[in-house]
Amino acid sequence: MITKDTLIGDIVKMKPELIDALMEIGMHCVGCPASAAETIEEACAVHGIDVEEVLEMLNTINDSEPTYETTILDDGAMWDLAKDNTNENLSESENE
Repeated sequence: MITKDTLIGDIVKMKPELIDALMEIGMHCVGCPASAAETIEEACAVHGIDVEEVLEMLNTINDSEPTYETTILDDGAMWDLAKDNTNENLSESENE
């Protein structure tokens, strides 16, 4: 279960499929190395997002059956994936 004290880095490592959900709610800093040590509660405060809503969303996704195979990533691969998703989402938003 993801709590207010769960670190962004831990979420990205253990459930990389949650990166897209975090990006969609405005947490584009997921790819930033500094966010790895930030809790969900801290990230929500910085972005002005209701932490309870975010927890409900993340835990709903986290508790659902995966639609594809989940892979646990090492730190280097985790940040590469997060950066790729960040750049992709930023490019899409610029085209809108």
